[in-house]
Amino acid sequence: MPRKQTGTKSIHMAEYKAFCALLAETRVAEGITQVELAHRLGASQPYISHVESGDVRLDSVQLLLWLEACGVDPLSFHEVFYDRVRHPPKRKRKKPQA
Repeated sequence: MPRKQTGTKSIHMAEYKAFCALLAETRVAEGITQVELAHRLGASQPYISHVESGDVRLDSVQLLLWLEACGVDPLSFHEVFYDRVRHPPKRKRKKPQA
């Protein structure tokens, strides 16, 4: 019996792309390379790359460990994420050239 779809998978949503971008941005802001983060997590550099590009998903526990390895407060991370996905900056429209 086929499974019912419950809607769009989160990996295909703009919010998930913003989440992955924020993970990478956070790591870079802390001055940590993918290799260093992989070492801290006991993982491989390709794994870090796959997570940041959205190919591999993190569960809540993995996210907690990731943020701790980056020295980032999980609550602060979630506040920034929430602000980005619920209150994205408005894009400036280009004025048509006359």
